[in-house]
Amino acid sequence: MRFPLLFTFLLLLGLAAKPVSAQDGAQEFPAWTRDLEGTIGPHRIALSLSREADTLSGSYCYGDCKAGRISLAGIVENGEMRLEERAAPDAPVTGRWVLRSGMGPLSGEWRGPKGGKALPVVLGTAGAAHDFPFDIRVRATGAPGAPESCNDVPAITAILLRGPDGATQELGTDSQGTCGMFLPEVVDVNFDGWPDLVIALFLPAAPNIPQQYWIYDPVTGRMADAPAALQEITSPEFIPEEKRIVSTWRAGCCDHGIDVYQWKGAGLEKVDSGESYFMPVRLKGEIVYCYVMPGYGHGRIDYAPAPVEADGRLSLDLEGSDCDVSPGAFIDRIRIDVYGPEAQGSPLLRTARTRWAAVDMPEGRRWCPEIPVYDGGRIDREVLRDEACLQKDPTAPAAAR
Repeated sequence: MRFPLLFTFLLLLGLAAKPVSAQDGAQEFPAWTRDLEGTIGPHRIALSLSREADTLSGSYCYGDCKAGRISLAGIVENGEMRLEERAAPDAPVTGRWVLRSGMGPLSGEWRGPKGGKALPVVLGTAGAAHDFPFDIRVRATGAPGAPESCNDVPAITAILLRGPDGATQELGTDSQGTCGMFLPEVVDVNFDGWPDLVIALFLPAAPNIPQQYWIYDPVTGRMADAPAALQEITSPEFIPEEKRIVSTWRAGCCDHGIDVYQWKGAGLEKVDSGESYFMPVRLKGEIVYCYVMPGYGHGRIDYAPAPVEADGRLSLDLEGSDCDVSPGAFIDRIRIDVYGPEAQGSPLLRTARTRWAAVDMPEGRRWCPEIPVYDGGRIDREVLRDEACLQKDPTAPAAAR
């Protein structure tokens, strides 16, 4: 989902190189979010860590993360990050961390809850060949910490960067969080191996969260505004293994979608997209409509729930599905996708869509939607003789209607 006017707004904020200094009534403090990967002793881990002033929070997981994530919380004290880990917020402490504070590679040690042998911890920026070259602070309209209410969250008006040589850069922004501040996130947005910066700007009614992006230029050693095409992408997920950006969006109560982008030179190109649809299913003799939403995984967009065909038989798992919706005016978004078995990579085999059938009624000929219906292992078709019928054939050329 794109916001064409957003980039114009961001350009007005501008970039400025100036000394880092507090303004009247403003608060400046370290704040960031980072995804890291590395090791605890011989074990591979992935870690997400956030800092707001001297408060730390995050989680980590081992290997492929299938065993779940472990919560982290702690403080920055005397130049060190001190963290405690728990399986759940109210669970006993299962380990303690001490890491060197900073924005480069992190190193330190992990010990069990009662001390004992220390295991070395080595971490670097996830999905990037280089580490972030700046310390990050933000300028906000109020102090960090839990606000008195969700409507009383300080806005971040600038991101303040300081490089290892002492050079500074100020990035103007206007980020207004809800119930908590949005923090600058370190992520490689263009997959060139150098970490960049992203910050969410506000939380709209739908999950189309606009972002502001900056790309690091290793030649100048400075951040620059990302291209307009990236600035317009909301709610992004960056997938370094595929060099793709996946954007999820919503347009009203019953319209969810996914757009997939890839870099082509210095520009972005949409390479795939998917939108939710309604799948008719006959249950207990009645036709119900299941709302089918797109998801992204293994390099492609897929949908659930959807029938699976294996050995010539159809099956459909509706557990946890929302099948109490009405397509309303979205007749064109009624369909049934049939996939092959997971063992074969779940390929899309075929799609049954709505057709229009001529029906003679007392008031004259009408064109009514003939929809596909999943019914106990087969796909039937049924003509809807209701208000969805039209006086003219919607498939005929416009001049013939």
